[in-house]
Amino acid sequence: LSKGYASEALAKVAMEALQYEQLFNLPGVEIFAAGKHNGDNYTIDDLNAMVTAFGALDYVPPLKAGHVKDTPGMPALGWSKNLRIAGEKLLADFTDMPQKGYEAIKSKLP
Repeated sequence: LSKGYASEALAKVAMEALQYEQLFNLPGVEIFAAGKHNGDNYTIDDLNAMVTAFGALDYVPPLKAGHVKDTPGMPALGWSKNLRIAGEKLLADFTDMPQKGYEAIKSKLP
C-alpha cells in the first residue's frame, strides 16, 4: 500500500470506530498558564489575547494528540470549546471525546 492510501484507510477505520463509541466531555481542562514556557514569558494579557482570538474563530478547533503537525485525514480526538481564564490558568472544555482519550486526559497521562 502506498503511504497516502494507508493513511486514508486508517483514517476511515478510525472514523467508523468513533461513530459507534460512547463519547465523553471534560469541562475545565487546564491547557496553558501564565509564566515562562520554552524561554518565553506569558502574562495574563497574553491569555486574554488567546481567549479573544479563540472567540473570533469561525469553527470549533479539533483536539489532536501532541504538539505535532496534523496528519491529514486523521480524526479529531474531541473538540475544544469555551476557552476561558481562571486565575492564571487557561481552561477549555473538551467535548465529544472517545473513552481512551477522555481517560488519558482525565488521569493526566503525558
